[in-house]
Amino acid sequence: MAKFYKHNIIGKYKAVKPVFKGGLTNYTSIDSTRKWVEYALDMLDINNLILVEKDWDVKMDLRFCLTKAENKKEWHQQHPNFDSKRARLLYDTVKHLPRKEAQHSKDDLNDKYY
Repeated sequence: MAKFYKHNIIGKYKAVKPVFKGGLTNYTSIDSTRKWVEYALDMLDINNLILVEKDWDVKMDLRFCLTKAENKKEWHQQHPNFDSKRARLLYDTVKHLPRKEAQHSKDDLNDKYY
C-alpha cells in the first residue's frame, strides 16, 4: 500500500521516484518558466502550511519539501529557456487564486494521517 501524507505537497516531494526506463526529455524543450512558477507557488503554500502545522514531524517534512522546491526553482532560473519577465507576470497573476488539494479516495480517509 502506498504511503499517504497529511498534506499532498509532502507526497509530491517525498514520493519514491520510479526506476528510470529510458526516454530522455530534450534539455531545450523544458519550459523552465512555467516550472519556476509551479515551484514558487509550492513554496508559498509550504510556507503557509509550516506556520499553521502543529505536528513537529510534519513540520520537518514540510521543511524538507521547501528546500527541495527552492533547489528546483533555482535550477530552472539558471536554465536558458527561463524568461524572468514572463515568470514574474505569471506568478503575480496566479499567486492569489484559490488552490485546492487533490481529492482523496475513501480508503485514504481511513489512514492515520486523516
